[in-house]
This record gives sequence, C-alpha cells and structure tokens, in this order.
Amino acid sequence: MTPLLRALLGALSILGGILLPSLAWADAPVSTARFGQRYITVGFTTQPGVVLDEDEPPTSAHREVTASFGNSLKLGLHHLLHPRFTMSAEADLGLQWIDDHTVARSGVADSERAIFWQLGLMGRFIPSGDLSGLSLGMGMHMFHAGLDDAPVRALDLEARVGWLVWQDDNDPRFVMLELGWGFPFVSGFKLPEDFGAEPMPVDNDWSWSRGVIAIQTSF
Repeated sequence: MTPLLRALLGALSILGGILLPSLAWADAPVSTARFGQRYITVGFTTQPGVVLDEDEPPTSAHREVTASFGNSLKLGLHHLLHPRFTMSAEADLGLQWIDDHTVARSGVADSERAIFWQLGLMGRFIPSGDLSGLSLGMGMHMFHAGLDDAPVRALDLEARVGWLVWQDDNDPRFVMLELGWGFPFVSGFKLPEDFGAEPMPVDNDWSWSRGVIAIQTSF
C-alpha cells in the first residue's frame, strides 16, 4: 500500500469518525438534544376527589363518602436531569368544590366552593431513554383550601402516569398529559392562634384524597 493511499484512508477514517456521530445526533429525537435543559410550563388541572369519614354524623345529608371537584391553572419548572429522569416544581391555583361534608371543626358543613392552592415536587421516570413517551411520576405536594369553617391543609404523596410529546425541531417544546392520585398522610385545619373565643373542634376522622388530570406545555 502506497503512502498516498495510506494517508487517504487515514483521512477518510478521521472524517468518518467526525461525521458519523454528528449525523447520528442529527437524527436523534429533539428531546434527547434538550437533555440538561430547564423548561417553564403552563397548564390546566382537574382534580376529582373523595372525602372518607366513617365517623360522620348519622344524617342523610352527610355521607361516609363525599365527592369533591377542583379546577386550577398550573405553572411548572421542569429540569431534564437525565434522558430517563426529570424533576419539576409545580404550583396550582384554582377553585375547589366540595359537597355537604364533615371537613369542618364543628363536624358538619354544607356544600361550598373555595379558592385553593397547591405546591409540589414531582420526579418522573421515562423508560424510552429519549425524554418522550410514557412517564411514571412520584412526588409530594402541599394543598390548602380556604373552606368557610376553617382553612384545610394537607401533605400528600402523589403518583402519576403520563405521556410526553415533543414538537418543533428548531425550537423543541413538549406537551405532557398526566393522570394520577394523591394520598394524604398529614392533614388538618389551620386553626387560629387565639382559642379564647373559639369553640373547641370536635374529633374527626376524615381523609380527603384527590386525583389529577393535567395537561401542560412548555414555552
């Protein structure tokens, strides 16, 4: 083999070593190319829920199972930590409805609507390895609803399953649809600091859990 041919083959090898990875990266999903980035998202959440209370007053108006429903706007900050793992901080603000219920210091309350907010952290595992498709989420959030009798606060564990789709090769953005459910492990009333003129709350054994149907998009 002549020196010229050896030099030509060497140059082709070097060129191939440079071009092939570049071409492979160009053909990769846009989501993979955004690994390590942070995205702000906006979205909308629906939260169906139930209040369970076996010790509720024995009346026809207050059942052991009470329905609730909420809608909120969602703002999130997502960090793409790994091609299979993301973390997000999320904030919700919306309107909560609850049927005749026992989530009250007096033990009984009529159906009502209230402003609520929620702050949470969510980790998501994405099996595909390219930050798209199926996502499995686990996290926790703090929930606050300003009910008439007393504001309610809860700390919930939350599990979600979702689907993530990327759009636009030049400026990648994603849309995420999720379904999930939150399970409270700490909950109660935000009581006033001065109990002098306030009646003592009755014993209660209610548990308020809420689902989530959410869609959010990055921008």
